[in-house]
Amino acid sequence: MSGRIALDAFGSDGRPDVEVEGALLAARAGLAITLVGDEDKIFSALGARRAEAEEATPSASTPSRP
Repeated sequence: MSGRIALDAFGSDGRPDVEVEGALLAARAGLAITLVGDEDKIFSALGARRAEAEEATPSASTPSRP
């Protein structure tokens, strides 16, 4: 069974850095992760690691704004 995990990127005091790091670790382990929250802050937290995130999860979806 495959699926995707939606992760609230602003669920802790260390937001979103802690959640982004956890999402990258999970993606490296083969899990499909979608970070949910303020897109600009998520991409800022990813910084140079954005390419790593996209490579680790080729089917990653870019967050969309309502």
